[in-house]
Amino acid sequence: MPLNHPLGSLSLLFFFFLFTYSSAAQKVNSTRIVWERERELPSYPASVQPGIAGAYSGVSNDFFIVAGGANFPEGMPWEGGRKVYHKSIYLARNTEISAIDWKDDPGITLPQPMGYGGSVSMSIGMVCVGGETVDGPVNTVFSIRVDPTSARVSLTPLPGLPISLTALSVTHIGNTVYAFGGVAAEGASARAFSMDIQGINPMWEELPPAPVAFSHAAIAVQSNGEYPCVYIVGGRKAASGQPSEVFSHTLRYDPRKRDWRKCTPLGGAESPLTRAAGTAVATGATYLLHFGGDDGTLFNKLEQFDIDIAATTDEAHRAQLVKKKLNAWKATRDSVVTS
Repeated sequence: MPLNHPLGSLSLLFFFFLFTYSSAAQKVNSTRIVWERERELPSYPASVQPGIAGAYSGVSNDFFIVAGGANFPEGMPWEGGRKVYHKSIYLARNTEISAIDWKDDPGITLPQPMGYGGSVSMSIGMVCVGGETVDGPVNTVFSIRVDPTSARVSLTPLPGLPISLTALSVTHIGNTVYAFGGVAAEGASARAFSMDIQGINPMWEELPPAPVAFSHAAIAVQSNGEYPCVYIVGGRKAASGQPSEVFSHTLRYDPRKRDWRKCTPLGGAESPLTRAAGTAVATGATYLLHFGGDDGTLFNKLEQFDIDIAATTDEAHRAQLVKKKLNAWKATRDSVVTS
């Protein structure tokens, strides 16, 4: 859809796909997407691959990369499982679809188990920005490059962010990488940064802050009709003592004017769609496609359970609330799996 018109939303169930589309005369009904399920990531030793959330993903020299992330290998949360962060790096050469085969090298890993940062594919490789470990947000920045001949992986440290951020939105225009929003130690952030990675002395520069603090927002670069701008779609903002606010807005950052503008929200002004943790990609001359995400219904419900659990002093009531929360979580998960 064009950026000055309502944006649409598509939902996904699977972790990793390739898609193709065709567009004619920039009409919404001319976009065709063909989804194909790809080979799953390798299983862990002596266990089934449970899937990975919050991984750094991108491309380097025609290799797909999936690195880090987290999951619950010992059982889902409602079963008492704990979140485990990972540092493995998986590769798959971009050849014929039937030939995609994920591999990992135990000798080459991320600096530490981590995930939920931003990642973007650039000329130097996949640039990974921020994220979190079991101890909280980090400011780590590095690139992952795959040698096109040997398929060997190399990691190169880059200047760290001025602050530690997780669940931030990252993209690039040319040689400049941009980082927006995210969650800092004090909560959701409106701060914005950029860095020319090919500069003589690359350093992060602080940009004008966004109109609102946010995290978990989709991001893409698309033309404003004259030159590339950054578009940020949806996201959410945690609040103390109440459920998070989930956004439908579309924010545009203009790198030439160094200013922000609110555009038509996702779904249109009359029927806006709230979405967090989705994905956006540019297509055509002035269009974005938005995929997946969370509308906040379950997330806010679980947050309210947490608020009520923390507030009660009655142990019997607390146990009842915990049970209701776990049942709500499990019921939603089961409906997704069977749908």
